[in-house]
Amino acid sequence: MRFITLSPAEEQQLTALHTSSANAVERRRSQCLLLSARGHTITQLTAIFAVCRLTIRHWFDGWESGQLAGLRHRPGQGRKRKLAAVPRAELEALVREHPQNLKAVLAEVETTHAVQCSKGALCRQLKNLGVAV
Repeated sequence: MRFITLSPAEEQQLTALHTSSANAVERRRSQCLLLSARGHTITQLTAIFAVCRLTIRHWFDGWESGQLAGLRHRPGQGRKRKLAAVPRAELEALVREHPQNLKAVLAEVETTHAVQCSKGALCRQLKNLGVAV
């Protein structure tokens, strides 16, 4: 059986992270480590967090190798945005130019930046940027 042993200072750090972090992933991982330090087994933790044993082991390894930094998502994880190559100002200008025709905006983006995306992806990107359509 594998458990995490924490010093009082580390336990304080994890408790603070669990209660005040804006990132749900960090809160969940810190709670898992705290429960392990209190004697919960990996089998119990897999049931509590609905993840596999390997995931719990990765969380433990991350903590042991990098402390708080090991609990965070590393850059490069997750799906990449298709329209990341298009500058925000240029995208806003295209939408102002064609406010009622997003297909024209998509065609212009495809020709100038060689980026293909759907109308829905464009709408989500514009919403994230705060651009009214």
